[in-house]
Amino acid sequence: MSTTCVIILISIVAVIVLGYLLKVNYGLLGIAAAFLCGVCLAGMSAGSVTGMWSTKLFFQMFSITFFYAFAINNGTLELLAKKLVYATRRATFLTPVILFAICGIIAGIGPGTISTFLILTPIVMQVAKETGMNPALAAITLSCGVNAGGWSPIASNGVTLRGIIESSGYAADLAASYEGTLFRNMFLASVVFFALAYLVFRGWRCRAAEGSEAPAAFSRQQSISIALIAAFTLLVVLPPVFKSLVGGAFFGGLAKRMDATLLAVLFGVLSIIFKAGDEKKAIAAVPWKTIIMVCGMGMLISVASEAGAMDYLSEYVGRSFSATALPYVMAIVAAVMSLFSSTMGVVVPTLYPLIFAICTASGANPVILFSIVPLAATSAGNSPFSLQGGLVLSALDSDEERNRMFMTLIAIAVALTLLSLLMVAVGIVNY
Repeated sequence: MSTTCVIILISIVAVIVLGYLLKVNYGLLGIAAAFLCGVCLAGMSAGSVTGMWSTKLFFQMFSITFFYAFAINNGTLELLAKKLVYATRRATFLTPVILFAICGIIAGIGPGTISTFLILTPIVMQVAKETGMNPALAAITLSCGVNAGGWSPIASNGVTLRGIIESSGYAADLAASYEGTLFRNMFLASVVFFALAYLVFRGWRCRAAEGSEAPAAFSRQQSISIALIAAFTLLVVLPPVFKSLVGGAFFGGLAKRMDATLLAVLFGVLSIIFKAGDEKKAIAAVPWKTIIMVCGMGMLISVASEAGAMDYLSEYVGRSFSATALPYVMAIVAAVMSLFSSTMGVVVPTLYPLIFAICTASGANPVILFSIVPLAATSAGNSPFSLQGGLVLSALDSDEERNRMFMTLIAIAVALTLLSLLMVAVGIVNY
């Protein structure tokens, strides 16, 4: 590996350490490091480094938080959470289980993981606040629930993975079989993770909402927000479902056009037009610090990939480890990559194409590798540097809460990654 790649990998660690010690936004440090490493070390142009700022990731985080800001500012989500809590007041121990099921069902019927995180994170975190649920349990419930369903064969993740597996050198029927096994493994592991978190964080201690009276009815503004949220969710969820069940060019084209990111901006504009809230307050409520952190660190990781550091790590794995050790090594590589980047946007497209060659050379079972990569990546995706963890941080009310949750999310990412390795060792993740 070149000296440049070594320095870039060290710089990633240095940014994390300096950000923590100096209390400086990690994203700003990441942008500065991306410039120094990319332009001064790797010989990239300033324009190419600037282009590594993920516009897609920026819009994903901006658009959904902007749209939901109206529902937050006018009290819709708070009242909705109170109504959900009130509905389960006689069985509050089931609150985390119900949230887990809702996340899994919505993710599994079509939109996949990213869209479901965008839709449900504010609601889950608000319910946690109303019930006294540990926010760490809420984050794990959200993560595990979404991953339990989000890799189903009809979800966007499942369809995408099937295509990547085919393009990696496997026949269509074999790719479909591998994806089905991957879904089973992801579902079982997610259920185990959630059950352990429920016990560790005492999920049965969720309380009912304060007071015995039913929450008030929704106001006009709140009713508008509820209607817009429902319409937004249906437009994201239903087209992929009809595409899978009915087929045809119409539903296929509609599914491609119903992008959650741009739809959220549209529905944010509709919130302004129908006077669901104040535009200036909604823009002010967007968690700009968190967006800068996630996108800035993404720039640094993109520079590392462009310089060849990530490719070297992936190729080194295939050359240096036995078939028995490969699942654990691939899990660690996927987890490290996912700490700061998207599972579907970076980790899977980078590592999946290597699996065919790795298995051919080592004799490793491909379905285990296809399963452990997204499992470890989504486990590490609870990191505050990734979209998943960033959305959780953005849903909290104060900088003090975010600072406490920051280190908790890192601990969750590490713990779930280690549990992913254990899932392979005990045979829960298998073929």
